Amino acid sequence: MNIDYIIFDFDGVIVDSFDFHLRNYNSLPGVSVTAQELSDVHKGNFHDLTKVSITPETVEVYNSHLIDWFRASVGLVLSDTRKLLSTFSEIPMYVVTSGSEKTTNFLLKQEGLDGYFTQVLGSETSKSKVDKINILFEQGVQKNSSVFITDTLGDLIEAEKAGIAAVAVTFGFHDRETLKHGRYEAICDSWDEVSEWITQRRH
Repeated sequence: MNIDYIIFDFDGVIVDSFDFHLRNYNSLPGVSVTAQELSDVHKGNFHDLTKVSITPETVEVYNSHLIDWFRASVGLVLSDTRKLLSTFSEIPMYVVTSGSEKTTNFLLKQEGLDGYFTQVLGSETSKSKVDKINILFEQGVQKNSSVFITDTLGDLIEAEKAGIAAVAVTFGFHDRETLKHGRYEAICDSWDEVSEWITQRRH
């Protein structure tokens, strides 16, 4: 396959945010979420919250604080992320996230990364990443020459449903053993490995 489009998950991929979210969820009154719960909810669609103490109302309250928390945070962008984005800046790139488009766009702009991405599709567009990926296909992104880069088993499952190739990274929310339960073209331990995989599949 030739890679002409790159679609990125956001949390755990563009930003190193597991500990950030765990800490800030637990700062909300009445919320108690363990690291295992936060990991497990990403084994499916994040918005299926039946297995954790997070509720849709909690997510709404959480998102209302997120920009302030992002504004006060440093070091969330993963090491070598900027290098990879710069390397492939000629390729149309997108973000498909379970999070809010508003907060995602805020952090991308704060970090000077917004210029790399053609579009960000978040929870305002749909709670389903299958739907969001299909929207990109409807807009002209070519399924057979696209790759979705993610860090969770749930995303691998949704990528398979959408019919898009996926590359899993082990430096986000899920480890290699968890990711192995999904369908993927490769599992990579670093952005250098991702870069090599993409380069081998360019024209």
